[in-house]
Amino acid sequence: MRQERLNKKKKLLRGVSLTFLIAILLVILWIIFFKNRSYTREYDNKYFSFKYDTTWKVSKEESSSVSLVHKTDSVVDIKINSLGSNYLNSEIEQIVSEIKFDIEKQNSNYKLLKEEKTSVTNNAYEGYKLLYENGDSQSLIVILRNDNYVCIINYISNNVYFDMLLDSFQFILGSIKLK
Repeated sequence: MRQERLNKKKKLLRGVSLTFLIAILLVILWIIFFKNRSYTREYDNKYFSFKYDTTWKVSKEESSSVSLVHKTDSVVDIKINSLGSNYLNSEIEQIVSEIKFDIEKQNSNYKLLKEEKTSVTNNAYEGYKLLYENGDSQSLIVILRNDNYVCIINYISNNVYFDMLLDSFQFILGSIKLK
């Protein structure tokens, strides 16, 4: 009788030990495969580079522009243009006023909500942020300038998703490096 109890306790101890060992093994496998997984990607071309999280996908790519699309149909367009000789020595305000004029001419239903001069990205480029609204969507246009180029970043999203995806867009914006 005593031997039976000891055998039952040994079986129970083996079962608990085996369960504990399997649990430790599963935690180690989870750490190896999922914890160290990269959730960001990097885009790089001859004009600029940036990082973006995996919720965005590159939808269109050209030599001086790229478009990212989100599953919510939100879009980030990044386009870079070289500054003409008449703009090389001009202030960013002059460049922004011309871009603003073009935006409002092409999109008459856009309403300017906010305009702000600021340093943009982790590299502190001279820049402007323009926030537009058009009925059910919003557009945040960021204009950056370095020595020879002007970069226009346009984040367009439905009003429902605009604030939800703003941190993700700020991550992209913060990582942009002009070459």
